[in-house]
Amino acid sequence: MTRRLSRFVLVALTLALTACTQPQPRWNVLLVTFDTTRADHIGCYGRESARTPTLDQIAAEGVRFDQAMSAVPVTFPSHSTIHTGLYPPNHGVRDNGLFNLPPEVVTLAEIMRDAGYRTGAAVGAFPLAQQFGINQGFEIYDDKFLPGPGDEIEPGHSLFFEERKADQVNAALFPWLEEVKDEPFFAWLHYFDPHQPLDPPSPYDQIFRHNPYDGEIAFADQSLGSVRRQLEEWGVWDRTLVVVVGDHGEGLGEHGEDTHSMLVYNSTLRVPFLMRLPDGFDAPTGRVVTQRVGTVDVTPTIVDIVGVAPGVDFQGRSLVDAIRDDDASDARGLYYAETLAPRLSQGFGELRAIFEGPNKYIHGPRPELYDLAVDPKELDDLVDTRVELATEQESDLQTLVERLAQNAAANAAQAADDETRRKLEALGYISAGGADPSSIVETLSREGVAPQDRVRDNSLMSLTKQRLQENDPLAARDLARQLIERAPDNLYYTSLLALALIGLGDIDEAAAVAEEHMGLATVNEGAFLEVVRLLFFDDPDRAMTLLESELAERETARGRYLLGEMFQELGRPDNALVELERAVELDSDLTMARLSAAILRSQNDPNDPEIENHYQHLLDLNPINSRYH
Repeated sequence: MTRRLSRFVLVALTLALTACTQPQPRWNVLLVTFDTTRADHIGCYGRESARTPTLDQIAAEGVRFDQAMSAVPVTFPSHSTIHTGLYPPNHGVRDNGLFNLPPEVVTLAEIMRDAGYRTGAAVGAFPLAQQFGINQGFEIYDDKFLPGPGDEIEPGHSLFFEERKADQVNAALFPWLEEVKDEPFFAWLHYFDPHQPLDPPSPYDQIFRHNPYDGEIAFADQSLGSVRRQLEEWGVWDRTLVVVVGDHGEGLGEHGEDTHSMLVYNSTLRVPFLMRLPDGFDAPTGRVVTQRVGTVDVTPTIVDIVGVAPGVDFQGRSLVDAIRDDDASDARGLYYAETLAPRLSQGFGELRAIFEGPNKYIHGPRPELYDLAVDPKELDDLVDTRVELATEQESDLQTLVERLAQNAAANAAQAADDETRRKLEALGYISAGGADPSSIVETLSREGVAPQDRVRDNSLMSLTKQRLQENDPLAARDLARQLIERAPDNLYYTSLLALALIGLGDIDEAAAVAEEHMGLATVNEGAFLEVVRLLFFDDPDRAMTLLESELAERETARGRYLLGEMFQELGRPDNALVELERAVELDSDLTMARLSAAILRSQNDPNDPEIENHYQHLLDLNPINSRYH
């Protein structure tokens, strides 16, 4: 062998050995949650009319879980389960807005951060705002869907949670992703689009004009496709574990439920769950896992695939064996689901369910039992014909609840701040009859009204708000009157009627409704103030009497502000300034009240030192507002 050849062999051998000893780049993790998304409305799950090429391609390249179940059909508690591998009785989050994820609960982001990953997230709607603690472990957590200081929401127009579209969620996280693309990262994107109100962007508003729900899913899928193309351009897609999962489904009329949260049928529990495994992970492509899995399994599976030591115990399980061989694991046993939202928001009963083999037992004021093997739509209730099995299932569920609640996190229930409570009330999300969140007991209960018997109320309410959002006040008025017939004492339903009457231009009747139902502002201040504001132009005395009567019962900053503005219109600046300053006392960041107060003071005395204080506070809130400058 020549010296040159010998040297070539030596160099080649050295390079080969070096390559064998150098650690491979760590896999990235991209978690994408599709809010309010049913599995059976996606192409790879059998929906022929769906336009979901990105999701379908991920399924073809990776693994699709055919029977994935959410633990709870409510956004925040469901995401808390996804991010912790724990069920609600353990992590403690049971509804939107009324709970915080306790800091002692360990999240996937914290696990990944402690393992040396960069962590970033962008979410699409208010239930996942960082004020509720779901941001634990993220170095960047973008929730800019919330109005910023100086961005006031017009009264009466907040019928749904603040949200932003999937493409805006992408745009919020892309700069951070570009910054960290050469490091191991864990990124979470939350798409809220399929949630009401259903308003898909073009061209999906036309393609799916008779089915806007599928149009919203199609747009979210398109947005995920943009993420894929960007990661491919950066050269990191192939070494990224991609996990796509729904937080819960949508009733779409099944069992009388148009939306979600009230019931625990599979229409709102079965979700899409797809994974694209990174290059180098030993598993077949195009795998379909038919055994039952849950959203509680997401975090345990992710940490197992990327080889990160979690340092905590999960209540879910790793699905790696099932990914490699659907028959490798016989862990098809117990899965748990619940909704306490009917009790917490409306004062009805609560529902808890257990999946055990082919059986599903739902416990509540009116228990139900189904054999999913022959009745996947849950139409044939067997609770009265298979009494012994129902009794066994009830006992198993109670045992499971007690086990899941062991070592549960404390202090998840919180007293919602005034702004959050006002927001939830204005959305119809909570009512005066709702239960105290701190009163939850981890035991089976048959107390209260069966949510199955009152679910139609919730569906009608959602439809009424959708019609108002679509500027169809005539339909909204008729729906609101149906709601009031069902629950005459529900002031929120009355507020929806008032908004519909405003839309029809019948201000006099809207005012009569408000006058007849004192306390309307306590459940939907925006709707009430809109009635007063419009009434003022025709009958100022009547409008001011109505507003002052409500303020005597419940004083609010926005109410005082409107009264101050009306005094200005009547040429009574001294009275106006008193009301505006009182509004600022009640809410120091109510920018429209501060601005009006500063202008009034400058008209009276340009040297008034309070003028500068007001403007400085406004500029602290919004430094780029030219009017404040």
